[in-house]
Amino acid sequence: AEIEQPAPRLLVLPAGTALMLDPDKDRHVIGRIDPASGSFPDIDLVPFGGEEGGVSRRHAQIARTEQGFVIEDLNSVNYTFVNKHKILRGTVQELKDGDEIRLGRVLLRFRIG
Repeated sequence: AEIEQPAPRLLVLPAGTALMLDPDKDRHVIGRIDPASGSFPDIDLVPFGGEEGGVSRRHAQIARTEQGFVIEDLNSVNYTFVNKHKILRGTVQELKDGDEIRLGRVLLRFRIG
């Protein structure tokens, strides 16, 4: 039987709006759309308070690896936190189901399956 790949998604807290990650893409840039500067991230947090919440245009990137998923800060102004720990620039942090991600002041929960 075909094993169904779980659909990874980000839940915007506290509302719980689900932002689906495209299963055909290996990496997703999270940030905010800014047509003036040509910024069109894969996942746009403007509708969820990204602008006033201090989310950078290209804030972080979630990548799929053979082991699972990792997140990396893309030199954001207000940092990326996973489970309240700041990710150091230039390092990747493994993501597990249920991890809390904070970009600036926008809170997300990473879910798989």
